[in-house]
Amino acid sequence: MLKFFRPEYGETIEDARSVPKCNNMVESWFVLEAAEYIYHEEDGWESHWPQTIAIVTEIGEIKLYSIGLEYNPDFYVDEVL
Repeated sequence: MLKFFRPEYGETIEDARSVPKCNNMVESWFVLEAAEYIYHEEDGWESHWPQTIAIVTEIGEIKLYSIGLEYNPDFYVDEVL
């Protein structure tokens, strides 16, 4: 089972955790799911992006990934009277 931790926040491999409902997932998809999890469940919307996360593979290997966040503003218009 893949796990992740965030070294930029002082976390170590002992802090590695899985993402709910992401068992037996391809590594590249797990990284995206971990980013979504961080954003929605760990106050990632308040964080600075890009972030570096570490993935712990099934064989205990640690791989680092930089994850960016795209922001597309939505505009709206109201007539001023």
